[in-house]
Amino acid sequence: MEELPGKDGRRKTFTVINRIWVSPSEELTALRDDALKLKPDTIVHWVMCMAAYPFFASVAEVTGRLSSLDDRLSKHQIIRRLYEKYGDREIVERAGRHVLRTFVELGVLISKGRGLYQKAEKIQIVNKPILPLIVEATIRTNGKKMMPVKEIAHKFALFPFRLHQLSHEIIDNDRIEYARHGLDKEIYILKNQYR
Repeated sequence: MEELPGKDGRRKTFTVINRIWVSPSEELTALRDDALKLKPDTIVHWVMCMAAYPFFASVAEVTGRLSSLDDRLSKHQIIRRLYEKYGDREIVERAGRHVLRTFVELGVLISKGRGLYQKAEKIQIVNKPILPLIVEATIRTNGKKMMPVKEIAHKFALFPFRLHQLSHEIIDNDRIEYARHGLDKEIYILKNQYR
């Protein structure tokens, strides 16, 4: 109540947290259950936010793409790209601003004044059990049933993290299947939609 003195702010925050951690959609329940078994660090929250809120993933994708060109970026650049995708609506700007604030709170962007940001140092993934969750959330966020391994590893939406080679040996998840096409195309496939 000290952090969110307004009743409306508390209600909205509760709704967001509820959709991610308490009552996710049916297809995300198993992902959430696996995430709850892990240490609640930045990547765990990031993966769940991406999976539960596709708009979060869109802002991350735009931010990652822009920050790959320059470590310094502005809210206006990001919002302009979001307008291209979602249309020039006030809700896009407001929601985008909230997601960027979340990025700052998570420590993946550093605020450099009003509407200006700098990309923080990439976070090394040392928690190997998070890798299947990253793969699953990325595939689900993109509305696909499968994705190439290389595409997941280089996804701009995962810009804050150092994801070296993802390999089938370390993906141990009953919802994801590894397959190989030809000599060099590796893909991950969601086995089914629900547990």
